[in-house]
Amino acid sequence: MLVPELSAYLDAVELTPDDPAAFQALELAYPGTIAVPLSRGWRLAAVEPMVSSLPGSLASQRQAGLWLTPLRNSGVQPQDRGPWSWLPLSEVLAYGEAWILRAWLSHPEIPREAAAAAIRDPAYGRLALLPEGKLILASDQSSPLNLAPLNQVVTLFLQGFAADRDSEQARYRAALTRLDSSEELGSRPLLTLSTQVQRELSDQGGRSAMGGSLLAWQVARWLDPRISPGLDRAQGVREVPEWDPALGALAALVEVGMLKDCADRLQVGVERDRIAALTPSLADVLGGFGQGGLPLRWLERGRPEPATWLDLTRAAGAPDGTTAADGLAAINSLLAQACTRALSLDLTDEQRFLVQRTQARATP
Repeated sequence: MLVPELSAYLDAVELTPDDPAAFQALELAYPGTIAVPLSRGWRLAAVEPMVSSLPGSLASQRQAGLWLTPLRNSGVQPQDRGPWSWLPLSEVLAYGEAWILRAWLSHPEIPREAAAAAIRDPAYGRLALLPEGKLILASDQSSPLNLAPLNQVVTLFLQGFAADRDSEQARYRAALTRLDSSEELGSRPLLTLSTQVQRELSDQGGRSAMGGSLLAWQVARWLDPRISPGLDRAQGVREVPEWDPALGALAALVEVGMLKDCADRLQVGVERDRIAALTPSLADVLGGFGQGGLPLRWLERGRPEPATWLDLTRAAGAPDGTTAADGLAAINSLLAQACTRALSLDLTDEQRFLVQRTQARATP
């Protein structure tokens, strides 16, 4: 007898094979199960035939956007730009492949043997070299684990985004210079350190190390979206405690940092009447930390308008609003809620201070 999630996947393939919304609904109905990577595999296969038409067809770009993102069909679209302005169209398939690999890592109970066997095939050797591919191939055998480097990365990540004043930014820069081998970390020491920690934990194997590696990877992806583009960094952070509940506090701190970054950047976008560069990050956090449900048109907005704020407030779970003040309040409310959750967990004194200060500034 088939398990429910596999039966639901087969039903979707048979009954609604051409409907991206059906496969997105399947993923929402069966999170953390094999239905998610299977669904994403089908979704990528649906996009492959249209790749050659993407550069010259906005309609194809929008259809690919519905297949390869969690965003819903939004009917009439604005004409500002296409939904893939955050990613070169030549990289859409590569993005889709990495998105599938991350689905295999969305929960430790998803059996990864089939995925591991597939990416061991020389034809897919490039996937085995990706951080996600290496984690799929990693051993489940536990080994002694030192989370101190990850704790350092997460604390610095939060400190950087929580530093609003000149004195706070100076303390953050000083903390970076005190890192071991800081001169070898280059011009972006935290990004370099986070990728180093990700690799070290990936090599250790075992659930805790794999969860920690995934968290370090989301930090790196947030610091530089170009290294692994996607709208699922926040979702990845939320999934980390499934690998080890002891990682919950660190994941909560990363959530606070991501939301604080978005709140600050949205404030700047409102002042400049431009939000184009911010829409992918906001779609990410609203999908992972909010209630999701953003329409595809969200990625096509160049300038904010009443519909923008209505989409945002609804995705944040806030009362409907149509003004910039409503949108800013909704993001700051999400940030304050994340701070409250983090403060209920086991934090160091420094981490608690940073979260408390962030919460105070997010609360009207």
